[in-house]
Amino acid sequence: MNTNRPILVTGATGYVGGRLIPALLQKGYRVRAMARSVEKLAFSPWAGHSEAELVKGDVLDTCWSPDGNLLPFEWPYCGDADYAGGTRYVCAYRAAAAATAEDLWQPLSRIGGRHGYYYAGVRWRLRGLIDRLFGGRGIDAGRTRNTGFRPGDAFDFWRVLQADPPHRLHLLSEMKMPGDALLDINLIALGGDRCEVQLIALFLPKGLGGILYWNGFLPVHHILVRGMIEAVVRSAGKQLVNGPEQFTPEVKNVCFLPRYQ
Repeated sequence: MNTNRPILVTGATGYVGGRLIPALLQKGYRVRAMARSVEKLAFSPWAGHSEAELVKGDVLDTCWSPDGNLLPFEWPYCGDADYAGGTRYVCAYRAAAAATAEDLWQPLSRIGGRHGYYYAGVRWRLRGLIDRLFGGRGIDAGRTRNTGFRPGDAFDFWRVLQADPPHRLHLLSEMKMPGDALLDINLIALGGDRCEVQLIALFLPKGLGGILYWNGFLPVHHILVRGMIEAVVRSAGKQLVNGPEQFTPEVKNVCFLPRYQ
């Protein structure tokens, strides 16, 4: 092995790293020791070694995801006419809450997995069961992280497209169904410790089956979207000022997935 090239050792403050690094140094290798806290590394007996380099880092801080890559799907690109690529169905509600975006992001950052969706748990479990019967993941897949999201994360039957704390959570549904679906959650500061909560469900049907699917489940979508807004605000210990009310959103930035190399 070439001793001139440094060997990267992650978890340098751990049990294995703490024993591997001095062994490598003793054999004449250069070592780049990485840990979340460089301050902890400074107390190591080998920290002052001329061939040891201390670096701060987190192996989880990466665009790689154990849940797989994001792949583009067949929605029209941003800027295309609304009719391009097919008809998009929308079910959108908004409400004003006596809370900040940071207050409401706390429960939103935990949705899915063992925390559930704060509302209509039986309906979500039933939908997850149907998804499993058709070969999907259902809602038993859990979450990669207990809190927070990163693009590419998969939890239950969702895939994270965009996470911009504490303002936006943009999800792609990977349920088995005749179409593509997105859920867009926006928290918009109104000033004076008030915030507007928007939940926007979008659906691009595939054929007649997709159209029938959307219209058949539309009453349930109205109930779920309204109920989730109210439940998220309650979970944050806050109250609604007005709403939820249905509205027609400006549909944008919903039409492609980021490409990772």
